[in-house]
Amino acid sequence: MSETSQAQAVYIASVVGTYWVVSISMVYLNKILMSNEGISIPAPLFVTWYQCVFTVLICWVAGLCGQRAQKNAATSPQYSAVMTNENGESV
Repeated sequence: MSETSQAQAVYIASVVGTYWVVSISMVYLNKILMSNEGISIPAPLFVTWYQCVFTVLICWVAGLCGQRAQKNAATSPQYSAVMTNENGESV
């Protein structure tokens, strides 16, 4: 396995792992908020709406970061784009 393939595999694994951690955390947070007698929030639609709005904001900020990274990669000689073929393999 080449170095770029290894880097891509690590990147994909980190994205999947991060998604898993965030997803499971949200499930447990919702369980605590909806079922705990001491801190139960009697507004499940508000909690769901708030989470959706917060997710949209995070995605928007991540998109801005991605655009900035692409601009920096295009102008910076120390970074270069990874070219892949239709199978996703580095060329």
